[in-house]
Amino acid sequence: MQGTVPALVAARVAASPDATAVVDGCGTLSYQELNARADLVAARLTAAGVQPESVVGVLIDRSATMVVAWLGVLKAGAAYLPLDPSYPASRLHFMLADAGVSLVLCDPRTGGLLAGTTHRAMTLGPDWSDEAAPATADVAPDDLAYVIYTSGSTGEPKGAMVEHRNIVNTVRWLVDEVGVYPGDRVGQTVASGFDVATWEIWGALSAGAEVHIAPEPARRAPEELCHWLAAARIDTVFLITSVAAVALQHGWLDGTSLRTLMVGGEKLHAWPPAGVPYRFLNLYGPTETAVIATYAWFDGHDEGLPPIGRPISHTTAHVLDERRQPVPLGEVGELYLGGAGVGRGYLDRPELTAERFVADPSDPQRTLYRTGDLVRCRPDGQLEFVDRADRQVKVRGFRIELGEVEAHLRAHPVVDEAAVTVWTPESGYPRLVGYVSGAGVDGEEIQRWLGERLPAYMVPAAVIPLARMPLTPNQKLDRGALPDPTALFARRPAVPGADAWESALAEDWRETCGVVPRSPADSLVELGAGSLDLIALRARVRARRGLTVAPSTLTLTQTLREQALLVAGLAPGTPAARPAGARSGAGSLGQEALVFLEEINGSGMGYQYQMVLDGPGEPEVCHLEEALHAVLEGQAALSARWRMTARGLVGEPAGPAGPLLRKHRAGAGELPKLLRALVARPIRYDDFPLLGWDLITHPGGTALLQREHHIVHDGWSVGVFLQQVREAYGRFARGEGWSPPSDTTSYFDWAREQREWVAGPDSAAAREYWSGQLAGVAGEPAEDAAVPERGLATARTDTQPLGERRSALVDRTAAGLGVTAFALLLACYRRLVFETAPGAWQVIGSSFANRDVDTRDIVGLLVNVLPLVSRREPVGSPVDGARAEMGLIAAAEVHQRMPTPEILRLAAGRSLANSQLYPVMFSKHDSPQPALRFGDWRPEVRELANGYGRTGLSVIVMNRGLQHARSTASHGAGAYALRWTHDRARYPDAAVAELQRRFVQLLDRACAEPTSPWPSHIPAA
Repeated sequence: MQGTVPALVAARVAASPDATAVVDGCGTLSYQELNARADLVAARLTAAGVQPESVVGVLIDRSATMVVAWLGVLKAGAAYLPLDPSYPASRLHFMLADAGVSLVLCDPRTGGLLAGTTHRAMTLGPDWSDEAAPATADVAPDDLAYVIYTSGSTGEPKGAMVEHRNIVNTVRWLVDEVGVYPGDRVGQTVASGFDVATWEIWGALSAGAEVHIAPEPARRAPEELCHWLAAARIDTVFLITSVAAVALQHGWLDGTSLRTLMVGGEKLHAWPPAGVPYRFLNLYGPTETAVIATYAWFDGHDEGLPPIGRPISHTTAHVLDERRQPVPLGEVGELYLGGAGVGRGYLDRPELTAERFVADPSDPQRTLYRTGDLVRCRPDGQLEFVDRADRQVKVRGFRIELGEVEAHLRAHPVVDEAAVTVWTPESGYPRLVGYVSGAGVDGEEIQRWLGERLPAYMVPAAVIPLARMPLTPNQKLDRGALPDPTALFARRPAVPGADAWESALAEDWRETCGVVPRSPADSLVELGAGSLDLIALRARVRARRGLTVAPSTLTLTQTLREQALLVAGLAPGTPAARPAGARSGAGSLGQEALVFLEEINGSGMGYQYQMVLDGPGEPEVCHLEEALHAVLEGQAALSARWRMTARGLVGEPAGPAGPLLRKHRAGAGELPKLLRALVARPIRYDDFPLLGWDLITHPGGTALLQREHHIVHDGWSVGVFLQQVREAYGRFARGEGWSPPSDTTSYFDWAREQREWVAGPDSAAAREYWSGQLAGVAGEPAEDAAVPERGLATARTDTQPLGERRSALVDRTAAGLGVTAFALLLACYRRLVFETAPGAWQVIGSSFANRDVDTRDIVGLLVNVLPLVSRREPVGSPVDGARAEMGLIAAAEVHQRMPTPEILRLAAGRSLANSQLYPVMFSKHDSPQPALRFGDWRPEVRELANGYGRTGLSVIVMNRGLQHARSTASHGAGAYALRWTHDRARYPDAAVAELQRRFVQLLDRACAEPTSPWPSHIPAA
């Protein structure tokens, strides 16, 4: 048993059998008594059929009996599962079932908690037999020692498995480094389900020290706990960081005889005052690596942010980027831990284990644990904790590290503790909410104080004062117990200096856009709102005030005061009545243009879109086909058969579709080839249906290929379609019915209104704007340019990820400049085109969703490709370029209703057959896209290329994390990626690779030095 927990305890039993081992409220146990009782427990477990490596539950109050039970389980060769009796019954039952526990050790009080379950209970104490116990099992260092459940991202806890060798490495380091000696008094203060308890107990017992178990009432009250530490004359103790901070602040530790105070479990924000009479040790480590991985001593003179220090013995720490490569010194990366402390993984979670326990890039034979913690390495070699990677949130399009906002809150002179969460009210728009504790805190004053130190989008919409922060049984912040801010938002005061109209509109901003104006001069774009928020804002104004708000009325760049004046000037009244959703009629002008191009070119592959939904598991095929039928029939554009007539393009109901799913099976490695073959099948505009589905079963799960013609598709439609299919599948799987949203507007209604608007006087302003934009724009000579709309069979598509850190920097830089991230990216792209294709920089085509309140749930072609025309060469600075692009984008959004074919007619010498107005394009995909789940099948969406393109060079800015977040109106984070599609005859692969490199260099320069001139030359890599 060398290198096991029982071996460590046995050595102390042999050395000092009569020494005190454990002290609780009922008395003491010597090392000999502890060992004998543990032997008896092991014998009883063996007799009950417990096998080596099996898991035994321990549902016992914190006491000497609990320590006996843990040691007895280990002596039997099994692993213990600590069960905190204070946990809800449902959580206890889940843990027992998930761990496959059949037998649970209880005490007389806790046995009743198992009532109604099938688990066998074995009650320990208060009487112990003096009969000799048989020999215990032979335990090996690689045997499982315990399973501890931690929170899981899926909402269910996961069991982390730790072996004897992991514990032994930690406790040996602890005893040697901290200096724990025989007879020392070590406090046991944390809950039994908290992993720190394992080394509080085994660390002390392996050193021959005394484990003093703090009374439960004292453990839950920091001041009482400190009184107990003094009364029990504790030498060494561990306290949760926040508990220690409060104790230090109020001087509650002054009367203790502490020799060493260890803290951990939360980020340490400040060292203790100089001159404290005990050694102070900051510890860091996740459950998956036997509790402690790094440490940092306070030397009495440290200033600044406390580090988490250096790795403990036989442990390695690596700061890596997204590709698992080392980051430069001082840069932030994710912490990976290796060495003797790395546990076995998660119990019965092989996929999660494979995700978090990965091969060491420098030695694939070794395992690293991916912590999910962001750190940086200081010049002195110590690690500095930055934040949890998964606490990076995205609110209204901006990435925000909650820890950064919390740190600023704590810096306020009267704030003791602070927490920041993302709150989503019933209206569905998330916003930051801060919570603070301290004497005399004023939430509104702190909010104003923050506004002087942080960008507006990082200032919480409310700061709520609390008497004290709620804590979990482990004395960590209980975020779930923070009060709901709904009532507070209902009584928010008006913006200072605002009149009645401005105050009312400010309330609309808060409730629909999730932003809080601090003065009438604030604009939505400055506060982090996006174009999608304008749709909700217009709907809010119309619903609350009975005002008809045209899409061009409100923009992102208008101030609160400007918008209020516009709203005040609107005529009251409800929108004109619309006919019930039409199921047939004329197509839109954009549809008609695509059909014209397909007819003259003889191929529609350039206007075919395809994506694959691929993931592990498989759906119920009958429910999936039922859902596809339901959505197909519910959307007017999809249920119609389209044909060209003397009156133009018309659509008429086609009647029920036949079987929709074509089924295939692919062997290992065969899926890519099969997808390429299926994608190559063209769809004509007059086929029905204009969508095709292939369901492919393969060794890794199931893939669903979806192909569709562009006359019934745009980027926004993808999210609408997938959302409705997901909802319909769920309803059918539960035996319920499903019908599409009861919206009176259909695609045919919208197409009719588009034609009426174009032909009527209301389009005059848009026509005048686009005519002015295109006046004198020559474009590229036709003889030098390919015709993009004819479909380029030599097109290639590549994706260029920008990465999390660069994406976060783009968001921060754009916010600081008062523009959107897309405007900053567009400025870099126009500069790139100016350098490499001088004839194309002036006009860049960009797709605009062209959606409003009434068209959010329509599937069909509504998107418009608009020309963003620059009259000035991009030779100034990035800030000049970004603000100029922001102006063009805002104006285009106002006039985006003008269809692309009409805009082309306004350009002299242009026609649908020769529309070289857009030699290059730059667009964004930011429409909502849901996370998908169809029973056991949880696929991810991946867009596929078919080798055809519609322009020489096109770039699409994508952010899947943001799209998923917008589908639920929740917070989320993700990285930007650029999807480059290029005609290889005109833009060879090597040339595009160089463009991608140059674009990143321009972007990095723009973020680092936005006010400096664009570089005149970028050296090759």
